[in-house]
Amino acid sequence: MVEGPLFEFEFKQLSEEFSKHLKEKLLEIRQIEWVSYDAANRRLCVKSSIPIHELHTLLIQLSKSQVVIVGMGEKYDAAIVQLFDYQKEYIEPKGVIKIVQLDESNCLVDGVVSGLEKDDHEMVLFENGDLSDKLNNLGNKCSLLPTKNDILKISVDANNRSEFSFAINSLKIENLFGRSIFICKNNEKICGGIVARSSKVFDNFKKICLCNGSNIWSEKQA
Repeated sequence: MVEGPLFEFEFKQLSEEFSKHLKEKLLEIRQIEWVSYDAANRRLCVKSSIPIHELHTLLIQLSKSQVVIVGMGEKYDAAIVQLFDYQKEYIEPKGVIKIVQLDESNCLVDGVVSGLEKDDHEMVLFENGDLSDKLNNLGNKCSLLPTKNDILKISVDANNRSEFSFAINSLKIENLFGRSIFICKNNEKICGGIVARSSKVFDNFKKICLCNGSNIWSEKQA
């Protein structure tokens, strides 16, 4: 049985006393396997099978604090795709996809995308990560994803938002770096970005948020 991945979070506020309380509350949840905290650096590590976007929301609700994701994975590679709408004059951020290698052959894909039209969309992996020339240099759909036509369907809710989490077998993240992933509808590229290497747990002290790629807390201070 594949264990849940390890995620690292940073809190705007996190005391020693509340860290202990939060750890106890989290370990009451069946899908959470392990919790560790570093109150001095306001960081919390959680190993869980709960989708990362749901876990992130849960921590915000329990702590009443601003919380950001700063690291994913431990022994194996992790990747992140910042999703942008490149069709507009102003490149608009639309969401993020996070990919964690669980073991030698299994990956977890977790994403949040907003501003989509209703009806099903598809997550498509392309051969290249060249975003120039109006996205005409992405190449063909890549055959690395072990799904029919290399396409993964995602649904959109009433708020024009999609949240998804699923596992992919027989895939190594190292083969995805430098390629691109796009959310498509009827073969139209709605939003996407380049697959980039992500910080692992304990690696990210550069104050970069894996929620959206911005500097930690900077969007809250604007």
